[in-house]
Amino acid sequence: MPEHPKLLFDENIGVSVARHFSNTGYDVVSVVLESALRGVSDLRILEYAVSENRIVVTLDKDFAELVFRSGHSHA
Repeated sequence: MPEHPKLLFDENIGVSVARHFSNTGYDVVSVVLESALRGVSDLRILEYAVSENRIVVTLDKDFAELVFRSGHSHA
């Protein structure tokens, strides 16, 4: 069976969603639950996701701006 991708849930994704994915076998980090990530900029979250090879799950369109218009790396 293929391994699940590693995920990083942004602060606008509910903790219950993050816990559901975690309980079903995904490697999950939630900005809400990770004190080092709470309140940091979208760019810092994106940099963390890249460093950990995680996919950012968000409802925030600013991440698209960072990746597609500004050319920042992403996982």
